[in-house]
Amino acid sequence: MNEKEIVNLEEETGYVTTPSSPQLIWNFTFGAAIASLVLNVALFFVGSGVGWIPDDMPESTEAFSLGSVIVFSVLPVVAFGAFMVWLDKRAPRASRLFTIILLCVLILLVMVPFLFRDLDSSFRLVLVAMHFITAAAIMSITQATPR
Repeated sequence: MNEKEIVNLEEETGYVTTPSSPQLIWNFTFGAAIASLVLNVALFFVGSGVGWIPDDMPESTEAFSLGSVIVFSVLPVVAFGAFMVWLDKRAPRASRLFTIILLCVLILLVMVPFLFRDLDSSFRLVLVAMHFITAAAIMSITQATPR
């Protein structure tokens, strides 16, 4: 979006739509990725120690391990950070649009553990908590953009 289009859009909508600095969004993204990683790994170890995460995984979750927790704690945050940089340059009130998209994705991800019938309820709740932690970390990226 060039400067003339931004000015016209501001006049039409009454909202200031100056994009944020991509560097600021990336700073928030990497901070959020670290927070997501630390909290999810801590939850993994606590859940394993207390017995919420079974030692012998059901077939539907046999790929669940510390490695997958690390990858899926960081990768979605970085992907959504890149999406936020792209969206911030192209959409007025990108933060609101980003939040709506993230909430829709979160609703779908929270439902996924409930689709697997062979999971213990404690393990299911650990997975849901990990999804919420990652979504909260992603949501913090919106703090880098104007409202």
